[in-house]
Amino acid sequence: MKRITLRDAFEIDAEKFWRDVFFSRAFQERMYREALGCSAVEFLDEKGDQASGVARRLRFTQRVDAPAPVRKIFGETTSMEEDGRFDPATRRWRFRMIPDRMADKIDITGETWLEERGPGRVERVSELNVGVRIFAVGGLVEQFIASSTESSNAKQAEFTRRYLGELGR
Repeated sequence: MKRITLRDAFEIDAEKFWRDVFFSRAFQERMYREALGCSAVEFLDEKGDQASGVARRLRFTQRVDAPAPVRKIFGETTSMEEDGRFDPATRRWRFRMIPDRMADKIDITGETWLEERGPGRVERVSELNVGVRIFAVGGLVEQFIASSTESSNAKQAEFTRRYLGELGR
């Protein structure tokens, strides 16, 4: 099991971040396509609101830029489904990522929350747990998932800052 923590600061207050970024379908679609290079993004289900709690499922498809043993398992592209819930009491997004292949052997779970860093400034914190139970290559796949998650997070953060600039924030 590999645990990673990712942190990124943004010039926006918490309520606006959740509303205008995290739960904005327009933002999410652009981010997955433009920042992460996904060939497909599909919102499978979305219910609720920030006050009562949000449940969302989405699926995205992207190329796999991985070592040969990992590509042998997953192919050239992979689809991932995010199944998440926002708890308004704790102000945390808890999620599970479900790969289209070997979902019974790969567990990716985590949570995201915001920490206030002054007026109009937040730090997004994401903690992920990655566990892979594949004989002989489990550790390699865990490392690949962790590394690609860190890379994707950096691209997301850069895109988010540009997006906030477009919104005039």
